[in-house]
Formats: sequence, C-alpha cells, structure tokens
Amino acid sequence: MPLKVIVVGAGLGGLVAAIALAREGHDVEIFEKSAFSNEVGAAIHLAPNASRILRTWGIDLNKASPSQCTCIAIWSKEGKYLKELVSKNLQAEMGTEDDWFQVHRVDLHKMLRSHATESALGRRVNLSLSCPVLSVDVDLGKVHLEDGRDFQADLVVGADGLHSKTVNAMCQEPPLKISTGQMCYRFLVPVEKAEREPEIGNLLGKLGLQSANVFSSEERRLVMYPCRSGELLNIAGIVPEHQGQGGAQAFEDAAALGALFTADTRIEDIDQRLKMYNKIRYQHAVTVMFMSRVADDKRQQVLEDLKRFVPNATCPTDMAQLTWRSDPIKTAKEELGLLV
Repeated sequence: MPLKVIVVGAGLGGLVAAIALAREGHDVEIFEKSAFSNEVGAAIHLAPNASRILRTWGIDLNKASPSQCTCIAIWSKEGKYLKELVSKNLQAEMGTEDDWFQVHRVDLHKMLRSHATESALGRRVNLSLSCPVLSVDVDLGKVHLEDGRDFQADLVVGADGLHSKTVNAMCQEPPLKISTGQMCYRFLVPVEKAEREPEIGNLLGKLGLQSANVFSSEERRLVMYPCRSGELLNIAGIVPEHQGQGGAQAFEDAAALGALFTADTRIEDIDQRLKMYNKIRYQHAVTVMFMSRVADDKRQQVLEDLKRFVPNATCPTDMAQLTWRSDPIKTAKEELGLLV
C-alpha cells in the first residue's frame, strides 16, 4: 500500500523530493506558502551529480532552457587568466558523461513543477499553493496549516528553507543559527545588452558563453556565467569567497529518499529507512556544506568546525571529484541490498 507523504515547501528541493517519492508510487502532497505569482531568483549551477539524477528519472532538462558549461575558469581581479579549476574532461577521467548546465532558477523550478504535477511515472503530485504551515507534530505526522486545517501523513518531509517549521518541530526549539559572515549579491543582465557596451562586449568575447568565470581577489569573488540558453548573464559578487553545491545536495537528498522508500515500504519500515537515509547522506552532505564555504587552499581552516559534526572528517583532495562522483540512488540501493 502506498505511503501518504506530505512535503512542506515547494522550492527546488521540495519538488524533487516529491517527484522521487511519487515515482515509487506513494501519494504525495506539497504545501507551499507562496502563490508563485512572480518570477524570483537568479541562476543556479547544475553540476553533473545533480543532472544525473534528473536524467535517470527521464526528465528532459532542455525544457529548463539550460546553457552548457565546459569549465570553471579562474581570473585575476585585473582580468588576467590564471587557471582552469575544473573542466568537463574530469568526467572522462571518472568514466561518466552527464550534463553540466547553468540554468535560471525559475526555468528549472517551472520544469520541475510541471513534471511533478502532471506526472511522475504516472502518479501526480498534489501541490497546494498559498498554504503556509503553522506547525508540525513529528510524533503524529500531523501538519497544521495557518488556515486551521490539519493533515495527517505517514511521512513528513521538511523542505521549507532556512526558517523551517519542520526542523523547529524536530528540535523542539528554533535551532541556533550562526552567521558565516558571507554575503552574495546577484543580478542578471541580458547578454545582448551587455555586448553593446564595448568594454563588457570585449570581455565576453574573451570569456565565451560556455563557461563559469571567477574573478578572484583576497576574500572576494565575482562569478559570471550565462543562463536561459545564453540569453542572460548571471553575475554574483561573493564576500568572502565560497563555492555552491546547495541545490545539487538537495537533489541528492531527495534522490536518496526516493530510492530508500521503495514502493513496497510499509509504515513499520519508516523508522529503519530514515536511519538508512541518515547513514548514507549525513556525512557526505555535511562535509560538502562545510568545505564549500571556502576555496581549495583554505579547507584546512574549516576542518575543525566540521569535526564537531563529523569526528572522522578529512579534507577532500578535490571537491569536484567528491561531488561529481556521488550517486545517492546507487548508494541507497546498495544499502537496501538491491545491488550486489
């Protein structure tokens, strides 16, 4: 019998979690506080470990109007080329060939929302908008909406962001939030408009429109790459420097959840499956989160912080290798004994 699942939040992570669980035949309902009436957000880097999941599910990524990425190039603040941080050649070394895209978050979100609500392997996800969640009872699996309605589920998935009601319910109090001191300023510029400015046009001619370009100085970065099929230029000023894998890790979390909660999962199996989920995702996701805060040459600085949560943690020798090789669906199947 399919499980009744409620997902709190219909951002990228919530939609992918809903798709993953609906694919296994479970009845999934999402409650989202927004009405999704306005376009919000800039671009997102969709690395191979994220695109692999969507391709495995038969999702046509071209519907998100992606821009191809072939490398991440590092430049000085004066515009002098320094090095290629990582390139698509890495996939050949790993024996894989997955898409490496840069997409507008809104385009990706619309594609996932359409896939979830129209069909996820024949089972449609029910999406309720303008339905903010007031509280969650984690013992009873009950979700209480601000409009007074209550909904019961066998499994509640929290995908409601920084001020998560589900996390607060699990912790029984708001979790301690510590600022990293990092800020990111994003904006989008039409490529056609940018090319009309001689100085910017010359720069784009040098950079090309198939790469992510990072202009770096001490503690600061300016990241520039195209999205929406090369029509828009995404620019992010980051202080201090850090790297992004947040969206990809949300996709991996969702994929692992779906792979563990197979169609034959019974209510009495839920606790065991969640322990499996924590086993295969916790150390990897927390390591990526901490190590993405800083550049390669500064990872040792955050190792002690990471060891508070992962005592046996070590510094990854290569973040791209660590993240791109990740295959949570395969790992989950191995944990269930479905792969030999």
